[in-house]
Amino acid sequence: AEPPIIPDINHDVVVVSNINKDELLPGTFKDIKKYVEQGGNLIVTAQNGIGEIDMLNLLPVEVKGAGNKSNTIIASKNKITRDIEFGVVSKYIVTTLKEESTSFLNAEDDSSLIAYKAYSEGNVVYYGLFDEDNEFKFTPDYPIFWNNLVNFLLETKDISYYNFRIG
Repeated sequence: AEPPIIPDINHDVVVVSNINKDELLPGTFKDIKKYVEQGGNLIVTAQNGIGEIDMLNLLPVEVKGAGNKSNTIIASKNKITRDIEFGVVSKYIVTTLKEESTSFLNAEDDSSLIAYKAYSEGNVVYYGLFDEDNEFKFTPDYPIFWNNLVNFLLETKDISYYNFRIG
């Protein structure tokens, strides 16, 4: 959405990305927080200055600073990270995991690059890879990762659940 017109938040998944702090309307994150508390799914992507934006404690991580080149380490093998190769990140945000949050992917300094937290009735995911500065975006695993993540948040069952042998 482009300010000053912000639509009602009634989507399956809301992705917050490339926020211009100066254009952010008062109450935007209050509305997003209410949406998540009522069962919504939120994905927040990394960006410069993310620690300066008041997200009303929605993030599953604490932002500490900037990080440079690091190998990625899968912290939790699950249906989101299964068979995905994230490679090396050339830029990331140094973070620490908040209580009751789960890290799916870490940097070598244990910064959470992808973290998840159930929040009230909803879910919040922090995606800490800078797509414009990292090679992951150009790999065949990139769209598979996003498909896996959205299916996880929407609790979509595996395709085998919908197929039945007959006859």
